[in-house]
Amino acid sequence: MPSGKITDVWKEVRSMRDELNQHGEETLNADKMTFLTLAEKYKEAKVFPAIIKDGHKVAGLKSHKPVETYVKIASEHFGKKLIRSIKPRDIENFRTLRLKTPVEIEIKKKVKELNPKTKRQKYEIIKEKRITERKLSSVNRELATLRRMLNFAVNEGWLIANPFQKTDKVISNASEKARERVLDYDEEIALLNECKDEREHIKPILICALDTAMRPEEIYKLIWSDIDFLNGIIIIRAENTKTETETFLRYVNLTAESVSESAKSFGKFLTNKIADARYKHKTTSGKEYFN
Repeated sequence: MPSGKITDVWKEVRSMRDELNQHGEETLNADKMTFLTLAEKYKEAKVFPAIIKDGHKVAGLKSHKPVETYVKIASEHFGKKLIRSIKPRDIENFRTLRLKTPVEIEIKKKVKELNPKTKRQKYEIIKEKRITERKLSSVNRELATLRRMLNFAVNEGWLIANPFQKTDKVISNASEKARERVLDYDEEIALLNECKDEREHIKPILICALDTAMRPEEIYKLIWSDIDFLNGIIIIRAENTKTETETFLRYVNLTAESVSESAKSFGKFLTNKIADARYKHKTTSGKEYFN
């Protein structure tokens, strides 16, 4: 705010006039916009389930739930702070705070207990809290969403410049721990041997993933017309891929015996409607493989 001197007042007027000429009326109206207001406008414009047209995403997000969480985290931190008052050091402080905040996960464990009256063993479900360090990759995802929100504000004319531009490598993907690891043959066998009883339905998914290197979402969204078990071919449609590249084929290198076993188990998996609504596929095009 100007100090009250005539020269300072005129400087402020010239500054506002220059801003109006360069960035439009919207920047002056957004002078009092808080981060909470920006978050609501961003969610309304960007964060909703993907709209697919002709096999390609034209709006929204394929995985919008994690982004909703990231927006909520940023909103809780910045709250009613004016978006124009957010400085590079505020972003760096946010990063430091998130890295220091541990992750609390509630897990359920099955424990065998002996009933003293019946002398029979039964399973009891107990809940435990597991506390772990927050990963750098998780914080980077949060920061990337914050950066997109501020870029959205710039594009809409509510913010003149994104403060991320003046930060020093606040998002460092190179510092993340590499996650790529390939199972050896013995580990694959051990993993599949654990798929029994309540885990039996996972086995066909793992077989498909190990043989094709498909992503989980690509497997979950398969329908019978995508699969040719006789020739060992899976067709992955563009709307089901992460990068939305054009439709392509992947060849599944399986023996005839493995193809038959995979087809039977995968067919059971699809038709039983287990685990999640994502797996509910109603079709008859694959009957010839299971007779």
